[in-house]
Amino acid sequence: MLAVLQADPVDGPAQDLGEQRDGFASLARDELDAGVRAVLVVPPLPDDQARQVVDAVRQGIAEHRRALAPSALVALVARLSRTLAPRGRPAVEFMLWFARRPGQDGGG
Repeated sequence: MLAVLQADPVDGPAQDLGEQRDGFASLARDELDAGVRAVLVVPPLPDDQARQVVDAVRQGIAEHRRALAPSALVALVARLSRTLAPRGRPAVEFMLWFARRPGQDGGG
């Protein structure tokens, strides 16, 4: 299961999470602790771009007819990050978290 946490929309270009980053990271960890397998944190985006993110994730899941594999989700987020960046600006910042598999080392 994928949880999507989305920052409030903005008027104007996409923004970084900034001071909200720590709060969203904490929420993502809570979701993982509750059993979610992956968490996508969407930064502040204008409404039309936020809709593009939702549509792209929905389409990716529909194409695979199940949860997206971690590698497919990483590729999707990388593509969205580049696509949604305003001209001349770096890629849009998303955060993507995955649950540890049983027996996976927690170090690092």
